[in-house]
Amino acid sequence: MPNYDYHMLDSIANDYDFSLRSASEMNYNLLNIDGVLHNPTMNAKDFLDIIHNFKTKADDTFVTTYVKAGTTWTQQIIHLLLRKGKPGMYNNISSLNL
Repeated sequence: MPNYDYHMLDSIANDYDFSLRSASEMNYNLLNIDGVLHNPTMNAKDFLDIIHNFKTKADDTFVTTYVKAGTTWTQQIIHLLLRKGKPGMYNNISSLNL
Protein backbone atom coordinates (compact mmCIF):
# COMPACT_ATOMS: atom_id res chain seq x y z
CA MET A 1 0.00 0.00 0.00
CA PRO A 2 1.35 3.47 -0.87
CA ASN A 3 2.79 5.69 1.83
CA TYR A 4 0.69 8.81 2.35
CA ASP A 5 1.01 11.67 4.77
CA TYR A 6 -2.36 11.02 6.41
CA HIS A 7 -1.93 13.91 8.85
CA MET A 8 -1.52 16.36 5.96
CA LEU A 9 -4.46 14.86 4.05
CA ASP A 10 -6.69 15.11 7.11
CA SER A 11 -5.55 18.70 7.61
CA ILE A 12 -6.45 19.57 4.00
CA ALA A 13 -9.83 17.87 4.38
CA ASN A 14 -10.51 19.72 7.63
CA ASP A 15 -9.53 23.07 6.09
CA TYR A 16 -11.80 22.41 3.13
CA ASP A 17 -14.63 21.34 5.40
CA PHE A 18 -14.21 24.47 7.53
CA SER A 19 -14.16 26.73 4.46
CA LEU A 20 -17.42 25.24 3.23
CA ARG A 21 -19.14 25.54 6.59
CA SER A 22 -17.95 29.06 7.21
CA ALA A 23 -19.06 30.25 3.78
CA SER A 24 -22.45 28.61 3.56
CA GLU A 25 -23.01 26.62 6.75
CA MET A 26 -22.68 23.41 4.71
CA ASN A 27 -21.07 20.34 6.16
CA TYR A 28 -19.08 18.43 3.53
CA ASN A 29 -16.69 15.81 4.92
CA LEU A 30 -14.38 14.33 2.32
CA LEU A 31 -13.98 10.57 2.43
CA ASN A 32 -10.40 9.34 2.89
CA ILE A 33 -9.94 6.10 0.91
CA ASP A 34 -6.39 4.71 1.04
CA GLY A 35 -5.06 8.23 1.62
CA VAL A 36 -6.90 9.84 -1.28
CA LEU A 37 -9.77 12.24 -0.61
CA HIS A 38 -13.04 11.45 -2.41
CA ASN A 39 -16.63 12.57 -2.60
CA PRO A 40 -18.34 11.46 0.62
CA THR A 41 -21.22 9.88 -1.30
CA MET A 42 -18.92 7.16 -2.68
CA ASN A 43 -19.29 3.65 -1.40
CA ALA A 44 -15.79 3.04 -0.02
CA LYS A 45 -16.23 -0.75 0.21
CA ASP A 46 -17.26 -1.09 -3.44
CA PHE A 47 -14.56 1.36 -4.57
CA LEU A 48 -11.81 -0.54 -2.72
CA ASP A 49 -13.13 -3.84 -4.07
CA ILE A 50 -12.79 -2.52 -7.63
CA ILE A 51 -9.30 -1.14 -7.00
CA HIS A 52 -7.86 -4.14 -5.17
CA ASN A 53 -9.44 -6.79 -7.40
CA PHE A 54 -9.04 -5.15 -10.80
CA LYS A 55 -7.52 -7.56 -13.32
CA THR A 56 -5.63 -6.20 -16.29
CA LYS A 57 -5.11 -7.93 -19.62
CA ALA A 58 -1.92 -7.89 -21.67
CA ASP A 59 -3.47 -5.66 -24.34
CA ASP A 60 -5.09 -3.09 -22.00
CA THR A 61 -4.30 0.56 -22.66
CA PHE A 62 -4.64 3.20 -19.96
CA VAL A 63 -5.09 6.86 -20.82
CA THR A 64 -4.31 9.18 -17.91
CA THR A 65 -4.30 12.95 -18.12
CA TYR A 66 -4.72 15.90 -15.82
CA VAL A 67 -8.26 17.19 -15.41
CA LYS A 68 -9.33 19.44 -18.29
CA ALA A 69 -6.06 18.77 -20.13
CA GLY A 70 -7.30 17.11 -23.30
CA THR A 71 -8.41 13.68 -22.08
CA THR A 72 -10.90 13.14 -24.90
CA TRP A 73 -8.38 14.35 -27.47
CA THR A 74 -5.74 11.99 -26.03
CA GLN A 75 -8.22 9.08 -26.12
CA GLN A 76 -8.91 9.81 -29.80
CA ILE A 77 -5.20 9.91 -30.61
CA ILE A 78 -4.54 6.61 -28.81
CA HIS A 79 -7.55 5.02 -30.51
CA LEU A 80 -6.27 6.09 -33.94
CA LEU A 81 -2.73 4.89 -33.14
CA LEU A 82 -3.98 1.47 -32.06
CA ARG A 83 -6.09 1.19 -35.24
CA LYS A 84 -3.29 2.45 -37.53
CA GLY A 85 -5.23 5.63 -38.39
CA LYS A 86 -8.59 4.00 -39.13
CA PRO A 87 -11.36 5.80 -37.22
CA GLY A 88 -13.47 2.75 -36.41
CA MET A 89 -16.54 3.07 -34.23
CA TYR A 90 -15.18 6.10 -32.30
CA ASN A 91 -14.64 8.42 -35.26
CA ASN A 92 -16.79 11.20 -33.76
CA ILE A 93 -14.90 12.88 -30.91
CA SER A 94 -18.12 14.18 -29.36
CA SER A 95 -19.38 10.63 -28.84
CA LEU A 96 -16.08 9.17 -27.60
CA ASN A 97 -16.83 7.65 -24.22
CA LEU A 98 -14.34 4.85 -23.67
